[in-house]
Amino acid sequence: MKSVKTLAVILAIYVFALPLQATTIVFTSDGVNLSEGNYGTSMLIDNFIQVSALTKITLVDSQTGTIYLDSDKGLGVQTSTARGSEGISGGGRDQDEALIFDFMQTVAASSIVLGLYDYNPNDDDTVLTLTLNNSSELSFTKSHQNWNSAITYLGGEKTTINFGVLLGEGFGGSAARVSVMEPTGHVYVNLLGATTSTIPEPATMLLLCMGTLFLSKKPSLNRKL
Repeated sequence: MKSVKTLAVILAIYVFALPLQATTIVFTSDGVNLSEGNYGTSMLIDNFIQVSALTKITLVDSQTGTIYLDSDKGLGVQTSTARGSEGISGGGRDQDEALIFDFMQTVAASSIVLGLYDYNPNDDDTVLTLTLNNSSELSFTKSHQNWNSAITYLGGEKTTINFGVLLGEGFGGSAARVSVMEPTGHVYVNLLGATTSTIPEPATMLLLCMGTLFLSKKPSLNRKL
């Protein structure tokens, strides 16, 4: 029983000692070092996020879209043939549209900050969907009680949304994905930031802990006989 407790303590030490890193990507030509234009149906950025696009979203169906990078505004969506408006559009013939961001690293859900360009609460009904690592989904719109508190208007048509405020104090889950859908207006995603950590596989963690436990129990080689 004592060995089990010791192993649990060692495991906790390893988990809390994991390095944390704040990662922020600005989706402009300068921020991602790419020229303006279309980037296909999927793109990997800095081994941090995998971006994909959807267009013509309905309650029962959707089509794969093309990711569009505006040099100043950020990421938007066009059709699979790279036509139509360049932002995430909820109007016109291609409505509704969405960008999906899959995290390639372990991300604390409450640390996520999302930047929108051209967001206007009077014209837009942006839907943010957070998928946790346990596969549960949480959706947020401007009707959410914490929405206004989570938004910071930076000027120049730029806005940031803090998921820590949306989720509330003490939320400890990790995120697998964030999606941004616009059903009425027209927005771009120009920033995504989060705190990341690299967590070893469970088998690796167990071996590290068992090895440390074994060494702690092994008699000292220098003990006098």
